Amino acid sequence: MFLDIFYHEFPNKQDWHEDALLGAYLPRIMNESELTSALDLVRNKNPEAILTGNLGLLPVYAEFSVPTFLDYSLIPSTTSTSCFFRKYNATPLISPELSLTS
Repeated sequence: MFLDIFYHEFPNKQDWHEDALLGAYLPRIMNESELTSALDLVRNKNPEAILTGNLGLLPVYAEFSVPTFLDYSLIPSTTSTSCFFRKYNATPLISPELSLTS
């Protein structure tokens, strides 16, 4: 389950008692101060995963040593794109409108 990292009730890892893993969704577009705040929150809240739509931040997210998932806007369309995603251990999510053969 992913919650927006800016959600005012985003729980700390030790306060999460559900069976599902808690991940942090980081918005696709953030200004510098929002990015700084988001990264501070990730450091403090220790989510089990990150969901993002911003591939430029993959090197930063890789430092957290948690799985990174890419929202459906970042579908790998070439081998180079797939290699880039693998380099940062990022897993793309497929849009619900697409099938695996698409």
